[in-house]
Amino acid sequence: MWPRLVGLSVLSVLLAPLACSDWPVIGESPFYYYNRRKIELVSAPELLSGVLERREDEAWLLDLASAFGLPEPQIRRRTRRGLAWFSLDFGSSASPVQLSRFRRVVMVNRRLRTFYNGYRTLNGSRVILTGDIVARLKESTTREQIEAFVRRTGVEIAEFSERFRRYVFSTVTRGQDPLKIANSLHETGWVTYSTPDFVTDINPFP
Repeated sequence: MWPRLVGLSVLSVLLAPLACSDWPVIGESPFYYYNRRKIELVSAPELLSGVLERREDEAWLLDLASAFGLPEPQIRRRTRRGLAWFSLDFGSSASPVQLSRFRRVVMVNRRLRTFYNGYRTLNGSRVILTGDIVARLKESTTREQIEAFVRRTGVEIAEFSERFRRYVFSTVTRGQDPLKIANSLHETGWVTYSTPDFVTDINPFP
């Protein structure tokens, strides 16, 4: 059993959803590219991931979910470049109404640095975003073009292999959408591939 909420009254939890916009949806038909194939996705509100400002804030996050009557989620934890990445899977039994209310509160809380929607492929496989974008540049792509892409999107270069011309870009703030950023880089024609990095238990490619 997780500790009781600290500094957050029941009333403030219930009223907070009324004071902010609904959880953002990435277009009507989310997708990403894999080996030049367009992989269509469907939104999965029971799946979500993000980066906590502090690992100890995980207890607050799970206590908040419990306060909204959500089932205990499956949890994944990683330390990514010193950051506390996590994902939650509340399962198909979670109430859509309670999920929406929970996510509305979470998306505006400063304890989370980034937060991402979860998805499923058309065959039902989970797609849980890490917030990174993996890309391989074409030989003709210049460093100046990549620097312009970084300035335009606000991502950071997390890793770079000069030999393989492989980049890992990292989103660093809420509002940066890994799917859209990966797709926009693919559509420039500067890369042989550009895809969001994700975690999944099953092959996500239909």
